[in-house]
Amino acid sequence: MALTKLSTDVIDLSGNTTALTIPSGTTGPNTTDTTGTCSFPTTAANLFQFNDDVVDTCGNNNGTAVNAAYATGYFDKAYDFSANTTSYSGTSAFVTFADDMSRQNDFSWSFWLKSTGGPTNYATIISFYGSYYNYIYFNPGISNIFMSLGDGADTSFNTGMTSGSSWYHLALTKSSSTGRVFYVNGSSVFSDGTTANGGAAPRTGNAIGMHWGSGSAWQYPLNGDTLIDQFRIFPSALTQAQVTELYNETNVTNTTGRPTSPSEGLLRDNTTTGALEFYDGSLWQQIGGTLVPDYQPPTATGNFITTLFNGNNTTVVTGFQADLAWVSNRQYANGNFIYDSVRGASNNLWPQGDYAQGVRSGVTAFNATSTTIGTYASIGSGGSGTNVQWAWKAGGTSVSNNDGTIASNVSTNSTTGFSIVQWTGDGNAGSTVGHNLGAIPDLIILKDYDNTRNWIVYVGGLGATYKYGGNLDLTSSFNTSAGTNGAFDDPTSTVIKFSGGSSTIDNCNASGANIIAYCWTSITGYSKIGSYAGTGSGNTQSINTGFEVGWVIIKDYTAGGSWWVQDNKRGSQNSIKVNTGDAESTTNYVTFTSTGFDVTSGLNDNSVSSSFIYMAFRS
Repeated sequence: MALTKLSTDVIDLSGNTTALTIPSGTTGPNTTDTTGTCSFPTTAANLFQFNDDVVDTCGNNNGTAVNAAYATGYFDKAYDFSANTTSYSGTSAFVTFADDMSRQNDFSWSFWLKSTGGPTNYATIISFYGSYYNYIYFNPGISNIFMSLGDGADTSFNTGMTSGSSWYHLALTKSSSTGRVFYVNGSSVFSDGTTANGGAAPRTGNAIGMHWGSGSAWQYPLNGDTLIDQFRIFPSALTQAQVTELYNETNVTNTTGRPTSPSEGLLRDNTTTGALEFYDGSLWQQIGGTLVPDYQPPTATGNFITTLFNGNNTTVVTGFQADLAWVSNRQYANGNFIYDSVRGASNNLWPQGDYAQGVRSGVTAFNATSTTIGTYASIGSGGSGTNVQWAWKAGGTSVSNNDGTIASNVSTNSTTGFSIVQWTGDGNAGSTVGHNLGAIPDLIILKDYDNTRNWIVYVGGLGATYKYGGNLDLTSSFNTSAGTNGAFDDPTSTVIKFSGGSSTIDNCNASGANIIAYCWTSITGYSKIGSYAGTGSGNTQSINTGFEVGWVIIKDYTAGGSWWVQDNKRGSQNSIKVNTGDAESTTNYVTFTSTGFDVTSGLNDNSVSSSFIYMAFRS
């Protein structure tokens, strides 16, 4: 918008519903690069960019490079399989990694491929080992593809591709309801209605560029002077439109909207200084005041992550230094386990029971970008058992807080509304404990970890009847009184408060007891803690959180029921009851959407006589 002369000192927009839009920036480009984005065009489980490494950009399952070689790729670098011959040898190049998304009912693969020489028979692109194999391979030549996806049979089709200098975008989608579709450069070249999955199995044999074959040995390497770039694995069946977005993905930049040859009177938002400026014909001049940027919510990256891993005695990559790690054994009925940096690594709590803290070699270290999983047998030994870790970042080393009548030790991430609070109880119902959030906590999970006492959970916004909280380790409804041994009272923006029981306050503030509390407050666009009323059996209702949900915990707090957790890394069809020691269930209660989640009638029949609480975090 250029203004050369004005006859008045005021620009009147009162009668115009269209906002005044001005260019932004200084001289730098606006980027359109999405190649390092795990949420493009929807949430991925893994992204291997192959920029001289096999790191998973999504932070879930880093690969292991075997005889690594890299070459110029479609975007930056690509994994180079050109040294491979038709037979496996000690010099064969391929990539292995642990992942079980591609044995589920819904998944997708997306990658770029170039084959200069043309592959020969049984040249494996990707192979996953399960009860049945999931794989695709060339046989022979780049135009002929065979695949098997959980049905135990090979299906072949022609791709129309030719060997040479051309890069091709390939995508395979698998839907539990509509079957399989294979795309080349955004166009479907094959589809059928096969919906079987590959089944669960040990993770040995998951590879790009190699197949784990009969006799438990590597075979059928990807050959033909072939390169692979930008390999994405999604825990969902991509749509045609999403495949087209991936085919059109770019890492180039543009300067759209930025003034290059300004004329006198042009306005701009200087994104370097934050100032509003106008061009006087020779120089940009600052107008008094600064522009207030739009609110940008925190991202899950660097603050919260769901990670899948196998067995124990391993390292789980988080991408940040976690302060709370909640681990669950998915495959076996061994329970789930909570560790935090304030109590210290290896100090275990069991959410499924009222047990005191015990030393277990579960999470044995909170590292700068990972957690270390020890040899705790309940998590799984010898590589057996699939597990999930949910990790939150607080504030690292705890500091002293004296906002309450009892001194506390707190580790706080005020940006994401999360704090870990530790104190020693004094047995007084009138005492208060500082939580350091700077906002009223919407949810508090509390445990006396010295003694055999139930977990206590507070959720705000439920009214005076239910302010006393409920129990994480039980299925009972929330309390409507402080009972015999005390309960919560509504907290303030600075302190946790208690309600005295008819006898003691031992549930929350027992004298001499060491107590830990995990506190969250809702952050717009990042997390939401709330409640909803059931709408009746057979009905599905949508809960709007204002963001794409990646993790949610739900409980019926009026009629009672389990605490159910679902996340987008294990697949929407898998649930875990954290108040029990049960293995993962395939019961689907929640479907994630771009603005929240849909609740099915399976959760306590979504009864009209029930009300539910939830805590959700963005994808």
